[in-house]
Amino acid sequence: MAATAAPRPLQAVLDVAAAAALRAPSVLNTQPWRWIVHERSLDLRADPGRQLGAVDPEGRMLTISCGAALDHALIALRTEGYDARVELLPDARDPELLAAIYPAGHHTPLAEDFRRYQTTLRRHTDRRPFGPDPVTEDMIAGLTGAALAHGVHVHVVRDDQVPTLSALASVAAGEELADPAERAELARWTRRAPHATEGLATDVTVQGSPRRVPLRPHAEDAAGRLPAGPGNDSGARYLILWGNQDGRRAWLRAGQALSAVLLTAAESGLAASPMTDLVEVTDTRVSLRRLLSWQGHPYAVLRVGVAAADLGVPAAHRLGHDEVVEIDRPSS
Repeated sequence: MAATAAPRPLQAVLDVAAAAALRAPSVLNTQPWRWIVHERSLDLRADPGRQLGAVDPEGRMLTISCGAALDHALIALRTEGYDARVELLPDARDPELLAAIYPAGHHTPLAEDFRRYQTTLRRHTDRRPFGPDPVTEDMIAGLTGAALAHGVHVHVVRDDQVPTLSALASVAAGEELADPAERAELARWTRRAPHATEGLATDVTVQGSPRRVPLRPHAEDAAGRLPAGPGNDSGARYLILWGNQDGRRAWLRAGQALSAVLLTAAESGLAASPMTDLVEVTDTRVSLRRLLSWQGHPYAVLRVGVAAADLGVPAAHRLGHDEVVEIDRPSS
């Protein structure tokens, strides 16, 4: 009779979860997180050295990025057979500690758990213009449901609101480029050499092309090596993720919701890219509330659509495991 494989030690399982989180999306691929793998728990910490201090002084986008990483880690834990208890901001004396994860009972992985985990491995941001194929209402409903599961609402920008969104995108880009500190910071994190493991490398930056709503200049410019393709975003839909609260706990939830929406989009055959500058800039973030009828706080703007052509868009490269994951070895 074949021997039954020994169960993986819990600390090794938690390390798998931390490793899975390395694939999470983050603002300008800054990957502003650190993971501490203890014997029976997993800590998610902010890495202030990777915060965009000029563009994101409050740490809003840093925290949302870390929330997305948290969602990725929990997905991996479920495939490893564990439910989890999560404490957000567990220690007021330690603001860099964003979440503590405690395995809390066994979970029998379902096919959907494995499918979602596989999606974390293949999902990537696609900044190319999308084609004319429509995003169906069923797809929109799936994306909305994914966000609501984390307590976050989705506003689908109406056709008559798209010109306003386009104008706000231009304002956001102009304000960031007009500020010398922000302009310098954006330059440091973009136009990186191909295969750079942090920031936006030129091999994932799209060559400029006409669109209904412009991307930030550093995500689309003449230095990009990625062809724009035949699309012009005619079939793109724009989503605003929003909620009733505005603070670090809400931003973590928003990041989890953003991760869930992006993964659901990928599973639905949709391409997507966040448009973070619209939320980074205070003036445009406040103006976005007008599109929400002033009923909440915007966390993220997301462009979704059907890719115009399968051109093999590369994923942004990532830092290595040992650069962001620390194993807390028990003292002997």
